[in-house]
Amino acid sequence: MKYEVTEKQLEKLKKVIQGFIDSALDSLRKMSEDWGLGQMDEYDEVRSVEKIVVDRIVPYTGINVYIDMYVKNDRDYNNVRAEIQYNLEPHFPKLKLFINEIITD
Repeated sequence: MKYEVTEKQLEKLKKVIQGFIDSALDSLRKMSEDWGLGQMDEYDEVRSVEKIVVDRIVPYTGINVYIDMYVKNDRDYNNVRAEIQYNLEPHFPKLKLFINEIITD
């Protein structure tokens, strides 16, 4: 059976996923307030992310979401990406989050 997703449905899905990403990033920031000296690198990674914006969604095999990360520092942000994907999995089990672009201020 073949399913087709319309542009309107993709836009609605994009808004929903963006809301989940914003919430997950806020939760991650709150959790990071309790981290100790042994987690300073992770703390710096979380704190340097200003915002994450969904660039596009590709519903080919599962839901592939490409995000743009607006950050303060030039570094690897895969820990933040992985944590947000982990938080989205209960709601979207087939979702895969990919970093499209890292934009440094």
